[in-house]
Amino acid sequence: MDLIIVGEGNLREKVIAKIKELNISSRTVILPWLKQPELAGLYRSCDCLLLSSDFEGMPRVILEAMACGIPVVSTKAGEARSLVKSGFSGELAEGFRAEELSAALLRLFNQKKRYTPDNCGSRVKEYAPQDILKPVYGKIALTYQNSLRGID
Repeated sequence: MDLIIVGEGNLREKVIAKIKELNISSRTVILPWLKQPELAGLYRSCDCLLLSSDFEGMPRVILEAMACGIPVVSTKAGEARSLVKSGFSGELAEGFRAEELSAALLRLFNQKKRYTPDNCGSRVKEYAPQDILKPVYGKIALTYQNSLRGID
């Protein structure tokens, strides 16, 4: 399979029409939303993740793919620019146009050995829930301890 699309959004019918127009139906599959274990298995079977969004906050899909050791090609939308390190864990496209995304994909596939699972995984370690939530839990614990002592 050359292209796997996961999820169902409001552009589903347009995507299906474009797949037919490009005559790539035999090389494309569209899957429904998947549970995390299924999704992780799918990531691990792929060569890369392509995120073509022109708007993102913190794209969890990038975190998930890189945690599975999969390099990412993405636009520079949202936090993608801080997650994906070009030449190391994936490639960032210069813009949102198909030509720019294609160029980033070619850079990745022409130097595939640079994007190791360790490189990809290392980019997401600082986003582990226990690390992100540690300061929050620390403040909650301190507030609770202070309340027991009568300190505001």
